[in-house]
Amino acid sequence: MALLLAILIVVFASGKKKKLFNFLLSILHKIPILKKYTESFSESYQMFGELTSVKTMTKTLGVSFFAWMTDAIMIYFIFIGFGLDFDIIFSTFAMYSSLLLGVLTMIPAGVGVTEVSFVEILKSEGIDTAISTSLVIFYRLIAFWSVTVLGFCTTRYFLKNN
Repeated sequence: MALLLAILIVVFASGKKKKLFNFLLSILHKIPILKKYTESFSESYQMFGELTSVKTMTKTLGVSFFAWMTDAIMIYFIFIGFGLDFDIIFSTFAMYSSLLLGVLTMIPAGVGVTEVSFVEILKSEGIDTAISTSLVIFYRLIAFWSVTVLGFCTTRYFLKNN
């Protein structure tokens, strides 16, 4: 974990400091397998700088915060709809904990792991298995699969018109 964090820090810092970037690029150029990609890496420096600018990062964090808050409010209302009297903190924690566990497995969309861990979190709070399973299925249909279907339809529309 520490190695991964160190690599991420070096990569991020190299995107901000041209000398460090050129130094790392010269190292990559010496590795036979990566030598053919050094041209692509050098082109990516400018784009990385643009993507990590304060303006872009501020917009991105703002949109992310809005999306996270929308998810938190949505799951809270789903809990209320199922007659469960938990506060917004617990409902959000349960949702994001299960999503995190699903992501850590590296299974696409965490399918299976996310649902089972969400059900288990709810069961640990004394919620019946049938209700918790129904809640989780409803949440995944609304929050994940409806957006996925919308994305496919939108992509098809734009590809057809271009």
